Amino acid sequence: VVHIAVWNADGTASVTYRGANWTAIPRPGAPQSPGPHRVSELVGSRLLVDPL
Repeated sequence: VVHIAVWNADGTASVTYRGANWTAIPRPGAPQSPGPHRVSELVGSRLLVDPL
């Protein structure tokens, strides 16, 4: 689980996951809301997340 404080204008968010900084992207069609998200997949060097 990662916490997203704010989504960037480009549809990404910066998160800390397992002690490292990552770029998170939402699942297509999912709302870009702040709060807790579950990491669903690794897409290249980005984390695909779903809101909880």
